[in-house]
Amino acid sequence: NKNITANFGITNNSGADYQFQLNLASSAGSPPNLQDIGVGNSYATEPVDTCSRIVRQFPLHNGLHLQPTAGVIPTNIYTIVMLFRLDQTNGYRRLIDFKAGANNGLYSYNGRLYFYPSALAPASTIAASNYVQVVLTRDGTNVVGYVNGTPQFSFTDSAEYGVLTSANDLRFFKDDGATDESGGAVARIRLYAAAMTASQIAVLDRTDCAGVPHFL
Repeated sequence: NKNITANFGITNNSGADYQFQLNLASSAGSPPNLQDIGVGNSYATEPVDTCSRIVRQFPLHNGLHLQPTAGVIPTNIYTIVMLFRLDQTNGYRRLIDFKAGANNGLYSYNGRLYFYPSALAPASTIAASNYVQVVLTRDGTNVVGYVNGTPQFSFTDSAEYGVLTSANDLRFFKDDGATDESGGAVARIRLYAAAMTASQIAVLDRTDCAGVPHFL
């Protein structure tokens, strides 16, 4: 007899998978479409990892949001996976806002992943114009942030900065002000109604074409 342990890379609690293939709809389930924040977001083809891919570009002061989030992810338990690039990474650059307009939330700060005001990554891992995969998990109390599969910080969110408000509005790249933002592009956003483990995130895929050989 042998003991067999299965280590799955993706939980089956998938709430949404937005791939921006000329629409803002999810390719999984039936969650609401994402919505643009601001005027001027557009589709473009860019190199992402190892291949050419359609992405959603957003100029400075624009972003995207999901509303309502009810029925997609709980307000306090989730995994959020974002594959994106920023035009600027100096200073504060907003990544996720849980409070429909608040200072606290997820940022890039001089290239370091920062859940303000609770936890700052020890080193810079987010470079301007480079696609990175940022993952944020919350299991009901503990919040963990990752960049490209590597843990950056972990903290107990006793102040509930990472809990969605009754507005059920999850915002990406748009800050509550006009200074802590960056233009950029996003290739994929996934939402899961459970907190993935570090081992799952380490093997999480990025795009459907990453690593696929091409004949020339």
